[in-house]
Amino acid sequence: FFCTSLQLSFQESLHHCDLCCSTMFARRTLAAFAPRANATFGPCFFQPVHAPRAFASVGDKMPAVAMDFGFPPEAVDMATYCAGKKILIVGLPGAFTPTCSTKSIPGYLAHQEALKAKGIDEVIIMAVNDGAVMKAWAQDQGTEGSILKFLADTRCEFSKALSLTIEPTPSLLGNTRCKRFSMMVDNGEIKVLNVAEGPDDPTGDGNPTVSFVDKMLADLN
Repeated sequence: FFCTSLQLSFQESLHHCDLCCSTMFARRTLAAFAPRANATFGPCFFQPVHAPRAFASVGDKMPAVAMDFGFPPEAVDMATYCAGKKILIVGLPGAFTPTCSTKSIPGYLAHQEALKAKGIDEVIIMAVNDGAVMKAWAQDQGTEGSILKFLADTRCEFSKALSLTIEPTPSLLGNTRCKRFSMMVDNGEIKVLNVAEGPDDPTGDGNPTVSFVDKMLADLN
């Protein structure tokens, strides 16, 4: 009887959360304390499970995960690469996509002197594409000689390590992609993180400006 009542109470609480909350936080909090079966104590024993954060946050360290530069690709370990530097990382849902190619990248390219004045050593443009595609995108954007460097998260390992993947990724993009974001990393630690997304806008197309250079420049003041 206790098990049945407990399970009904939990289901009622979850239903109430669905009606009253617009974020996923409350659902994850309730789910974390759902009754779970335990081999020793039986099906009614509580096993609190800490729900994962939505994604990376300020204060997190760069993961020791490699992305690819150029083609044939050269592995770039992000933890090692960001050590001792102040770097911006701009994550984009896909190479050659309209907003990324006409607004996001041109903005960072046009304001590179202002970024250098703020102490930025480099701007990494990344997407879940292969190295050949990212190399071609860099050439298309005319970034040679600039502080912009294009890296490929070929296997989506970097995006997943920071929980910055689009879930679920829209079918028009195919495989899992990274969120639209801008990040400032100082000596391997995230100091600024802006993620463009909304409840019905996982790719951030509706309001991508939070990841644009103007917002980052304001954050660096």
